[in-house]
Amino acid sequence: MTTAHPPPPPHTDICTQLPEVQVLEYPSGAAHVQEARHATVAMITGSPSVPDEIADTAALVVSELATNAVQHGSGALRVHLIIDPGSHNRAATLRIEVPDENAAPPVLQRTTSTTDPDELLESGRGWGLVLAMADCCGVEPRARGGKIVWAQWQWAA
Repeated sequence: MTTAHPPPPPHTDICTQLPEVQVLEYPSGAAHVQEARHATVAMITGSPSVPDEIADTAALVVSELATNAVQHGSGALRVHLIIDPGSHNRAATLRIEVPDENAAPPVLQRTTSTTDPDELLESGRGWGLVLAMADCCGVEPRARGGKIVWAQWQWAA
């Protein structure tokens, strides 16, 4: 006996244009922030769907997020890059995620001294830079503790 089956559904953009996910992992330590930045640049510039100006900005954001993770977190330094090439009805996106074990969110700090407004502080500007450079960014708690700090850009596919 033969059983008729309906034809398979046509392929859709969602099935054929899946996001590309890359995970970079390094031992903890400030020395590895530059390695993460260089690897990020190589991966992003190797993707034909990411505009050059976003790649340059993303490199700086990775440096800031990775530096914060090393300074305020513990454990390995991880950077997740998610590149979604988009489609005719969906914008393309680049999302960078940096998890760490510290649950405290980044803090937007003053950039100048409270005693001398002409004196620039050496640190504390990272989250402000991320806010200014990314299309959107945020912090999400991790189920097993800590947080994921992320930044994202979007452009027409």
